[in-house]
Amino acid sequence: YSKSDMRNLNRNSVQDQQLQDALNGVVIDGETLYANPFGTNDPRVIDYFTISNPNNDSYEVLIADVSASGVLYELPAGPLGIALGMEYREDTLESIGTILNETGQIVGGSEGTDTFGDRDVFSAYAELSIPILSTVEAQVAARYEDYSDFGDTTKPKVALKYRPTEWLLLRASYSEAFRAPDLPYLFS
Repeated sequence: YSKSDMRNLNRNSVQDQQLQDALNGVVIDGETLYANPFGTNDPRVIDYFTISNPNNDSYEVLIADVSASGVLYELPAGPLGIALGMEYREDTLESIGTILNETGQIVGGSEGTDTFGDRDVFSAYAELSIPILSTVEAQVAARYEDYSDFGDTTKPKVALKYRPTEWLLLRASYSEAFRAPDLPYLFS
């Protein structure tokens, strides 16, 4: 289990409407002051259009897995190896901004609505290591994944290992992979 919380204060963020007002002139302490985009500004004007804009993010992961591996039996060229495993994972994401983020009132970024998302993933895999000759070994594997929000997939792997001498090892493999979109991509 893992949980990560982050609070980003975003100090001195520029609020769009306040900056527009300051460019047009605002009355501060009985004096009309203007924001100067080309030079120095009165600190009171800067204080007028800058704010702290906190954003809170949380990412939580729960993972449970079980695996086993060993030798099934001995073949003439060596041991026939097997590996089996299963995994269950829960991901939860929360990204909470302010109404200023939601309405696009922050100059230069941080625009967007709050993000909430979660997913459960079940995975299972099996792998065989098959000795063909004392110098040649094959590997056959498959992985199944079922995503609560994206569907399921099964991906294969086939590999060959050849050791013509003690100091030289040649490998070849074919495999397919799948990567589901991450939670911020799906839910923002």
